[in-house]
Amino acid sequence: MSNHARRRRTLSPAQSAAASMLGPLDGQRIPGGCDHCNAYQTVSPQAAGVWELLVWHDPICPDYMAMSR
Repeated sequence: MSNHARRRRTLSPAQSAAASMLGPLDGQRIPGGCDHCNAYQTVSPQAAGVWELLVWHDPICPDYMAMSR
């Protein structure tokens, strides 16, 4: 057995459920995420069982402008 195979992490049930739900969304633009603009969301895996959800606002969105200050 190689070192790589020994280091493989087993996902918890919650991580496995998240992977099965979020995996198919990887790279997709999901509409919504902000009530004040035409925002969309993206999902991308960061590590085994860890996912990042980003909300992409319009540049003139008042919420985005407030967060950018």
